[in-house]
Amino acid sequence: MCVAAAVAKGGATDATGYIDQCYDRQPAGTPTPVEVRSGVTAAGINAALGAAGAVSGMVTDADLNPLVDVQVEVYSPSSNTSGVVLTATDGSYTVSSLAVGSDYQVCFFASLASGGANDATGYMDQCYNAQPTGSPSPVTVNVGGNTSGIDAALIRAGAVSGIVTDVAHNGLAGVTVDVYSPSAGTWSAVTAADGSYAATGLPAGSDYQVCFYATYASGGTSDAAGYIDQCYDNQPTSGTPASVPVTVGHVTPGINAALSGNP
Repeated sequence: MCVAAAVAKGGATDATGYIDQCYDRQPAGTPTPVEVRSGVTAAGINAALGAAGAVSGMVTDADLNPLVDVQVEVYSPSSNTSGVVLTATDGSYTVSSLAVGSDYQVCFFASLASGGANDATGYMDQCYNAQPTGSPSPVTVNVGGNTSGIDAALIRAGAVSGIVTDVAHNGLAGVTVDVYSPSAGTWSAVTAADGSYAATGLPAGSDYQVCFYATYASGGTSDAAGYIDQCYDNQPTSGTPASVPVTVGHVTPGINAALSGNP
């Protein structure tokens, strides 16, 4: 019998939350067994939850405009404690119910972010103290305390956009667009009803490869038979796609595809 305290309220430390525990004051991984017999209520299975800690801050763009819907992930490797929230309309966030620790990693993921000056191209993911996502600076969490000021100012990124059609120029919806850089990583988007797409949040680079996968494509003349996957500039997915450049603060437009129907 265990108690999860993520939405608990009514106590003295609601602001920072409470630590999950199992019956008999046991940690969540090693609960004390409780016997249940038919027709008998197992009474007195109580819990007194200990105070937890919290992390809070503000996320903006580089011009200090608040960003809404940035995903904030907080994780401690030593305690295996984590929390995830989205920033509010004013860019603020609080992650509560955290165990004590000095090795918390706080990272900010901007794929859904809006409200800033560069929404069209998106923002670069980062961790606290302007660190890349692979090497965050540690953050300390104390019992009953809110470690505030764990802020981030996300820098602008680049983007790729285009439209995907069939060979008759009907827009294809539901095409998965994979944007890959051997040096920077992978991003993806899905085409809208008119076949348009935009992949945002991209670092600068000259080696991006853009490929189009039509498993769920619809809106064209060959929906029943399906369409042949391809990469940008009419290249096969099994070959070497044409390179696409990305510049920070700009959208690289016209990365289009016209997919042939399956024979």
